[in-house]
Amino acid sequence: MISDERIMGFVEGEGCFSIGIQKYIDRRPRKTAGKRSNIKRPFLFRVLPLFQLTIREADRRILNEIKETLGFGSIYTQKRAKKSKTQQDVSIYYADGVTLGKKVREFFQKQRFYTRKGHDFQLWCQCLELMEKKKHLTKKGPLKICRIRDQMNFRRTKNKWSTDEIEKIWDAKP
Repeated sequence: MISDERIMGFVEGEGCFSIGIQKYIDRRPRKTAGKRSNIKRPFLFRVLPLFQLTIREADRRILNEIKETLGFGSIYTQKRAKKSKTQQDVSIYYADGVTLGKKVREFFQKQRFYTRKGHDFQLWCQCLELMEKKKHLTKKGPLKICRIRDQMNFRRTKNKWSTDEIEKIWDAKP
């Protein structure tokens, strides 16, 4: 078992709280392809809270201990192209979705953050609350979540779906 303080150290250095937004694609099989274009989708975007912790593959045992201590989540290995000696495979611990997001929030609300990661966590919790209330399934919900998300992980990540792009899509398809 690994201590909560040590988990916090890894999270402050290598962790990420993020909100994924994907355009909804209906992949259910249909009896006739012609009817597919006439189907009205319940919502245009899928919103997903995500917590992840990334370290070198050689240190994967630490992620296994973290998973064991927290009691939830999954671990996978991401292979890197061997273009140089410095690129190494990485292991990623992740917990995604509202159900696991609640467990992540429960653990980290008891902890103390020392870096900006705490600010990102607070914003992430605001988005999670909106999702718990099913606001992400409304027209304005994803926009509100996007505005909050835009304040997270400042200058570290580029979001594929910006608030402006989502707003244009919603305006085009009421």
